[in-house]
Amino acid sequence: MTMLPQTCIPEGPLRHEAPVPAHHAEAEIEPTLRRLIYLCTGVAAILAALGIWLVPVASGDPAMQLVRFVISATLFLGAGTLLASLRSAEGPTIEIDTRRRLLTIIDSDARGKVRMTNVHAIDSLSEIVLRDGLLTARDALGRSLLAIMVRDAATKVALRQMLGQDAVAH
Repeated sequence: MTMLPQTCIPEGPLRHEAPVPAHHAEAEIEPTLRRLIYLCTGVAAILAALGIWLVPVASGDPAMQLVRFVISATLFLGAGTLLASLRSAEGPTIEIDTRRRLLTIIDSDARGKVRMTNVHAIDSLSEIVLRDGLLTARDALGRSLLAIMVRDAATKVALRQMLGQDAVAH
């Protein structure tokens, strides 16, 4: 299976016209206050980790140096965790199974909960083309499913091998 990076899907069937499954739940909006608190706490932890080294200690005290190192490393890791949690998904995950010849588009919310999954057989698409690093696909009705840049060389090779039987569109 070839994993493509998360990307934005152009306006079309997957955004507005696709049927909504019964288990579909709207994404929860991440509260702005929580994001602001995480950001401020992360920045404060980084500054504290650096500030620990500004306080002078006895030069011949290796135990104190070790304690300062452990505390600053813990603060850096905690800050990194807080700041990493602020990242949000840019768009759906696109998976292409080259063996089973399936295109799967998985739309998730910010917490990683799957909101919608659409599976398309490659052979049922009216067009799927990899040209100049741009992978485009259209469904049987000609509606655009995706248009993404593929930068990874191994992914390009796998896609070209899969599309080699039908190098142009179906």
